[in-house]
Amino acid sequence: MVKKLFVTLMNRGKREDGAVAIIAGISITFLLLMSAFVLDLGYVYVEKSRLQNALDAAALAAAQELPDTEAARVAAAEYMEKNGYRADDIEITFTESDNVITVEGVKKIEYNIAKIVGFDYTTIKHYAKAGKDNGLNTGILPPFALFHGSTTAPMVFNNLVTVSGNVHSNKDVVFSHSAVIKGDCQAYGNLTNWYNPFPVLGRMIIKAGGTVTGSTYGKPVIYNANFIPMPDLEEYLPKNPRIIYGNVTFDNRTPSLDDEAVFVYGNVTINSQNFKIKGCLGATGNIKLNHENIDVAGFESMALYSTNGNIEITGRACKVNGVMYAPNGKIIFNNENIKLTGCAVAKEIVMLGNNTIVTYDVKGDNGGRPKLLD
Repeated sequence: MVKKLFVTLMNRGKREDGAVAIIAGISITFLLLMSAFVLDLGYVYVEKSRLQNALDAAALAAAQELPDTEAARVAAAEYMEKNGYRADDIEITFTESDNVITVEGVKKIEYNIAKIVGFDYTTIKHYAKAGKDNGLNTGILPPFALFHGSTTAPMVFNNLVTVSGNVHSNKDVVFSHSAVIKGDCQAYGNLTNWYNPFPVLGRMIIKAGGTVTGSTYGKPVIYNANFIPMPDLEEYLPKNPRIIYGNVTFDNRTPSLDDEAVFVYGNVTINSQNFKIKGCLGATGNIKLNHENIDVAGFESMALYSTNGNIEITGRACKVNGVMYAPNGKIIFNNENIKLTGCAVAKEIVMLGNNTIVTYDVKGDNGGRPKLLD
C-alpha cells in the first residue's frame, strides 16, 4: 500500500512539472511579444518626433518666403528632403491671405517584430503651422499697408494714392480715381474699377462669388479672398503713458512731444504748424492733425491710436512713421502729400487726399521673423 501511494505521488509530480513547463513557455512567449511591441512602439515614437521636427523646420523655412506661395512650397519640400522625407509625404495649405502656411505630413511606419502576430504597420500624421511675426500682436498681423475691417462700408480710393504694400478690405474695394497698389489687393466683397491702367500691380483677389464692375483691363482676378478679423493690438499699446483728462488742443504755444507716450481721455486736435511728436499719441476719442507739416515718429512702432474714435489727417504734407490704429473708427487721409511709413489698421480707411503715399514698414520686436503657430 505504501508502494502504491509513492507511485501515485510521483506521477502527480510529473504531471505538475509538465503544467509548469507549459505555463513557463506561455509566459516567456508573452514576455517576448510584449518586448517586441515595446521595441516597435518605441520606434514609432522616435519616428513621430522625427517627423514633427522635420515639419517644424519645413514650415519655418517656408514661412520666410510668404506670401510667395510657390517659393514657400519649394522651401518646404527642400527641408523635408534634407530630413529624410519626400515631397510626396507632405500636403501644404495656405491661409490668412497666403501669410500662414500649414505643412501636414503622413508617414507609413513598418513594424518589425510585431509582424509575427499580424501587426504589419501603423500610419503617423502630424502638422506644423507657421507665419511671420512682426511683434505687434499675439497672433499674426498680416502684412497689409492698409487694413479696412468694416463689413458694411466699402474701401474707396477717391484720389491719387500710391501704396507700397498689400491692401485688405473686409468689404468691397472701389477705384474711382488713379491709384497704384504695388502689392496685392484683397477684397472680401466685390471690385469696382473705373481707372485705366488697372491700379493693382500684384494680385487682385475678391471673395468667391464676388462680382467685378467696370474693367480690370486684362488683369486676372482670383476668387478666394478670406475674411480677416480686426487685429487686436491692445497688448502692444504703451503700458504707462502720461494721462490727460478732457479734450486737448496742441497749438503754437504747446511744446512738441518728445520721447514719451501720451493718452488722452477725450479728443485731440493739433493746430500747430510743424508740430512734432516723437513718441506715441493715443485717445479715447478723435485725433485730428489739423495743420501742415506735422511730423509723428512712432514710439516702439505705435504712432497714433484711438480706442473708440477716428484719426483724421487734414493738414497738408503731414508725415507719420509707425502704426495708425483705430479699431472702432476711421482713419481718414484728407489732404495732399500725406506720407505714412508703417501701416493703417482701422474699421474704415477713407482715402480723400491727393498724392497720398503709404509705404508698409513695421519694425516689430521680432523683426518679421517666422514663428510656429498653434
